[in-house]
Amino acid sequence: AAAGDAFGFVDREVAAVAASPSDVVFLPFLYGSPLPVEASATFIGLKGWHVRGHLLRAVLEGIAHTPRHHVDLLADAFPCHEIRLTGGASKSALWSQLFADVLDRPVEVTTANESGALGAALLAGVAAGRYASLDEGVAQTVHVARRYQPEPAGVARQQAAYATYQE
Repeated sequence: AAAGDAFGFVDREVAAVAASPSDVVFLPFLYGSPLPVEASATFIGLKGWHVRGHLLRAVLEGIAHTPRHHVDLLADAFPCHEIRLTGGASKSALWSQLFADVLDRPVEVTTANESGALGAALLAGVAAGRYASLDEGVAQTVHVARRYQPEPAGVARQQAAYATYQE
């Protein structure tokens, strides 16, 4: 990874502790909680033997567990068989795989660097008549770069980690 590659640095730190069990949980509620309880950001379960990789793994997991909460709430009304991941997490293969394991669904990463800007441009393209529909615009401009399948061992680990997160 190139100098200044934050995602490469985090991936290496987390990979270094991959075989090391840890019950560190990070609640990522820096701006409030989506849960029906008042909660703020914190690390729980931190021990003296934990190293930076354990904390970074807890951060990645905590951030991935928040959309899991929302996907679970919406699953009955809006069946979801695959997830599209964009933004920072999509730049990390390790974090993208973690999302697939946490959500227990395939995760796709697209070639779009700025998906919000692309979405706005597609809507403008539909309004201007460039595309007959949003589906047509997406078909012409959105391309999958990588796919991640849930891995049974990762799903099992994340089921346990998510139960702890919920507690």
